Amino acid sequence: MSTALAIIGLALAAVWLSLGAFVGFSAWFIGATFLVVALIFALRVDAVTRDILRRRGDGRDRDPENPADD
Repeated sequence: MSTALAIIGLALAAVWLSLGAFVGFSAWFIGATFLVVALIFALRVDAVTRDILRRRGDGRDRDPENPADD
Protein backbone atom coordinates (compact mmCIF):
# COMPACT_ATOMS: atom_id res chain seq x y z
CA MET A 1 0.00 0.00 0.00
CA SER A 2 2.80 2.42 0.85
CA THR A 3 4.43 1.74 -2.54
CA ALA A 4 1.21 2.64 -4.31
CA LEU A 5 0.90 5.83 -2.27
CA ALA A 6 4.52 6.72 -3.07
CA ILE A 7 3.88 6.24 -6.81
CA ILE A 8 0.70 8.30 -6.65
CA GLY A 9 2.56 10.99 -4.67
CA LEU A 10 5.36 11.08 -7.24
CA ALA A 11 2.84 11.26 -10.08
CA LEU A 12 1.01 14.13 -8.39
CA ALA A 13 4.30 15.90 -7.71
CA ALA A 14 5.27 15.54 -11.38
CA VAL A 15 1.91 16.91 -12.49
CA TRP A 16 2.17 19.77 -9.99
CA LEU A 17 5.69 20.67 -11.15
CA SER A 18 4.72 20.53 -14.80
CA LEU A 19 1.71 22.78 -14.18
CA GLY A 20 3.93 25.17 -12.24
CA ALA A 21 6.45 25.23 -15.05
CA PHE A 22 3.70 25.85 -17.58
CA VAL A 23 2.24 28.70 -15.53
CA GLY A 24 5.70 30.16 -14.97
CA PHE A 25 6.55 29.99 -18.65
CA SER A 26 3.19 31.50 -19.56
CA ALA A 27 3.77 34.40 -17.17
CA TRP A 28 7.27 34.91 -18.59
CA PHE A 29 5.96 34.78 -22.15
CA ILE A 30 3.18 37.28 -21.41
CA GLY A 31 5.67 39.60 -19.71
CA ALA A 32 8.15 39.34 -22.59
CA THR A 33 5.39 39.98 -25.12
CA PHE A 34 4.26 43.03 -23.16
CA LEU A 35 7.81 44.39 -23.11
CA VAL A 36 8.23 43.89 -26.86
CA VAL A 37 4.91 45.61 -27.58
CA ALA A 38 5.85 48.48 -25.24
CA LEU A 39 9.22 48.85 -27.00
CA ILE A 40 7.60 48.92 -30.45
CA PHE A 41 5.06 51.48 -29.22
CA ALA A 42 7.80 53.65 -27.71
CA LEU A 43 9.83 53.54 -30.93
CA ARG A 44 6.74 54.45 -32.96
CA VAL A 45 5.91 57.37 -30.66
CA ASP A 46 9.52 58.51 -30.93
CA ALA A 47 9.39 58.40 -34.73
CA VAL A 48 6.09 60.29 -34.88
CA THR A 49 7.32 62.89 -32.39
CA ARG A 50 10.53 63.38 -34.35
CA ASP A 51 8.54 63.85 -37.55
CA ILE A 52 6.28 66.43 -35.89
CA LEU A 53 9.24 68.32 -34.46
CA ARG A 54 11.04 68.19 -37.81
CA ARG A 55 7.99 69.62 -39.58
CA ARG A 56 7.68 72.38 -37.00
CA GLY A 57 11.36 73.15 -37.29
CA ASP A 58 11.18 73.57 -41.07
CA GLY A 59 9.31 76.86 -40.70
CA ARG A 60 11.61 78.16 -37.97
CA ASP A 61 14.82 77.55 -39.89
CA ARG A 62 14.02 80.23 -42.43
CA ASP A 63 15.36 83.70 -41.87
CA PRO A 64 12.62 85.98 -40.61
CA GLU A 65 11.76 88.90 -42.79
CA ASN A 66 13.27 92.12 -41.60
CA PRO A 67 10.59 94.84 -41.57
CA ALA A 68 13.27 97.51 -41.09
CA ASP A 69 14.49 97.01 -44.69
CA ASP A 70 11.31 98.48 -46.19
